[in-house]
Amino acid sequence: MAKSAEHAARPFLASAYRICRFVREHALADRPHTSLWLAKTYVIPAGMYGSQVWGTGFLQAGREFSSPLSTLHLHFLKGTLSVKQSPTHWAVLRECGHEPLQFYWFRSAVKLFNSMLNTNSDTLRRVVQADLNLQPRSSACWTAQLLSAFHGLRGCELYVRAVQTGHTITMQELTADLKHRMRRGVWRDAELVDPNTHNNKLATYHSWFAIPFSRIERMPINVPRYLHLDLSKHVFFFFWWGLLHGPQQGPDRMKEKNLKDWEKENSCLKQKNPP
Repeated sequence: MAKSAEHAARPFLASAYRICRFVREHALADRPHTSLWLAKTYVIPAGMYGSQVWGTGFLQAGREFSSPLSTLHLHFLKGTLSVKQSPTHWAVLRECGHEPLQFYWFRSAVKLFNSMLNTNSDTLRRVVQADLNLQPRSSACWTAQLLSAFHGLRGCELYVRAVQTGHTITMQELTADLKHRMRRGVWRDAELVDPNTHNNKLATYHSWFAIPFSRIERMPINVPRYLHLDLSKHVFFFFWWGLLHGPQQGPDRMKEKNLKDWEKENSCLKQKNPP
């Protein structure tokens, strides 16, 4: 079980490679939203293979980036944005319109639990009951890990009682609670920091650049409109660097390398769209 996430990295990397090859062959390097959309279609499903069984050890609050697959997911997103590894993980996910892999693994595990309750197999029902009986004595069993993952959710007591009594969990309520824990728990702290007085990347991004979350918590994260524009990768790179690293670092570090490309692209845009 401990090595299952590492074994799942092979199909994950294969899917990421197919997307990169497709983008290269069809000259879509200047269309980052294409790679991000394809990642939701190919990469994330590949990272979910068997996760309802082995992924329960990574579902607890604070372990969003503990799995090797989560690291690979962030590498792919940062590679799509052409930025280094220093930007904060949560800012990269939000800018790309992606949820952490933990979100999908959690939903997959709960769906498995619900389906096992409704199964026609007596053997499977006995396995579920045996695991429920084992969880008070072993923190490493599947049910114990699932119960510990509910901590931090608004409906924690309701979900724990449902598992212990063998009742199904409503997926819509769970989805909203998961997004609330992942989004509000992280960004609530960023809201308390003033970017004018503190050099905090996450607070700067949240206050000055990030698109606000939808009031409907189960709605997906909105992708910024500029990702759909017809701009060169040099312009995207210069913009992302300042956006994800904070205004204190971006322009000064990248001026010598990208200023000429920026000015050239800007002049071309002005010729195409005169004021």
